[in-house]
Amino acid sequence: MSLTNIEFRVQPNQLFEESTHMLTLVTKMRDQMEVTAQIMSATETYWRGDGADMHRNLFFSQRENLENSIRRIELRAKDLAEISENYLTEEYRNRMVSDALPSDAIV
Repeated sequence: MSLTNIEFRVQPNQLFEESTHMLTLVTKMRDQMEVTAQIMSATETYWRGDGADMHRNLFFSQRENLENSIRRIELRAKDLAEISENYLTEEYRNRMVSDALPSDAIV
C-alpha cells in the first residue's frame, strides 16, 4: 500500500469545523497536561522511594516530547483551518463574480 495515493474529499466548511474542534481539544490536552504535572509534582510530599522517583522522572523527561506532539497537532489543525478558509473565500468570490455576469451572454 502506497501512502502517496491517498485522497480525501471533504467539504471546506466541514474541514473548518473539524479543525476548530481539534483546536479546542488541543487546549483541553494542554490543560490536562498541566494538571497532571501539578499532581506529579505534589506526589513528592507523600510518595517516596525509588519507584516514585522513577515515575516522576519518567513523566517529566517525556513531558517535552508530549508538548511537542501537542504543538504539532495544533499546527496541523491551524493549517487545515487556513486551507478551508481559503477555499470558502475563493468559493464566495467566484460566486460573486459569476452572479455579476449577465445571464443571457450565451445565446
